[in-house]
Amino acid sequence: MAEITDLLLVQQKLRDCVAKTELGYVIVNDSEKIVEYQSSIFWVNEGISGKVQSVSGLPEPIKHIPFTVFMQDICREFHDSLTENPVTPINVSSLSEQKQQQWREFLPEQAVWVRLQTSGKSVGGILLARTSIFVKEEAGLLAYWGGAVGHAVNALWFRQEVKPSIWTRVWEKKILWVIAALVFLLCWIPVSLSVNASGEVVPKEPLVERSPIDGIVGEVLVQPNQRVSRGDLVMTFDDTAIKAELDIVKQELAIAKAEYQRANQAAVFDRDTSSQMPMLQARVEQQEAQVSYSEGVLNRSRVYAERDGIIIIQIESELEGRPVQVGERLFTLAEAGRSELEFWLAVGDSIPLPAEAEVRLFLNVHPDRSYGATVRFVSYQAEVSPDGILGYRGRADLINGADLLVGWRGTAKLYGESVPLVYLILRRPLAVLRQWLGL
Repeated sequence: MAEITDLLLVQQKLRDCVAKTELGYVIVNDSEKIVEYQSSIFWVNEGISGKVQSVSGLPEPIKHIPFTVFMQDICREFHDSLTENPVTPINVSSLSEQKQQQWREFLPEQAVWVRLQTSGKSVGGILLARTSIFVKEEAGLLAYWGGAVGHAVNALWFRQEVKPSIWTRVWEKKILWVIAALVFLLCWIPVSLSVNASGEVVPKEPLVERSPIDGIVGEVLVQPNQRVSRGDLVMTFDDTAIKAELDIVKQELAIAKAEYQRANQAAVFDRDTSSQMPMLQARVEQQEAQVSYSEGVLNRSRVYAERDGIIIIQIESELEGRPVQVGERLFTLAEAGRSELEFWLAVGDSIPLPAEAEVRLFLNVHPDRSYGATVRFVSYQAEVSPDGILGYRGRADLINGADLLVGWRGTAKLYGESVPLVYLILRRPLAVLRQWLGL
């Protein structure tokens, strides 16, 4: 016999069940704490023949097998034919011979039918079977247990949803319409179309110094971002070969002059020698031009700053000893306090930009501040940026960027024309859809 604590604990399990399968498992397996049995079948009164929801010892009943079909049939018969008593003993001999044979094949001889009902409505039943006879005291416990189970079954299977009143439904629909109207109006709020681009602070109208000769960089006398004055020596080239060539052409000039002097003296007595004078004179002039050129190359091997400014140059270890050709870029001379914004607008992010479009620059070194600028130009042809992205190069005049250092990088936010908010939200999806559809 069950103790009162076992009965209360099993009832608590019924109240904690939130799923039908969980409730069925508790009914067929935990009922053994109330009375002993070998087999338990939980049947629910739904549909034409009802449904065997749970069987003791099985995680889930198997449909369309002889045992399940027989139990659905016999439970329906007990539900329709037995009295309204909560617990009714089963007389197996009163069944048909075929059903008696099936019963002995599947179940023990002694069994009771526990009717599950609540609020005067029958919701199903529990069939308990064992080899020994069920006594009267056990029938009383099962009647109490059946009432608790019937209430739980009714709560999960046959509960009725409370329909809201007509005023509640009207109010809910009204709220939905109001929300829909607000969303529709918000979609047409004008906002500025904006895109992000990578930006960098670059010098404005810098002076680019290029190599005046073919040679090897000898010594760099300045540091990167160093301030220089007009006429300061910036770097020198290796002049060893230049000086050697100058010495050679000077010697050739001396030889040419000596030959010309000797021929000039001999021409007084020898007419054939006088005929060679123009050629020797031209040779002397050629050697003088060669000397003048070599001296010019030697002078150009020393590079000076052409104006005051800030040197933008590579570090010495990367530049010294490097061979360069005429016209190759050596360094940039930027004027202090004059800088501008260079940005790269990716092809996929390009938008129509009005004249002098607004730009906000957010630097990596100062993420808490922004700097204003206005677009001066955007290239008409896309090219590959230093970051390897195909985009349009643009320049913008900084409004409050006098204190910015050349080389600082960040994100430039470009603002275009005013568009509805819905266009700003759907611009990218529409672009992708149009490309996909080929429209």
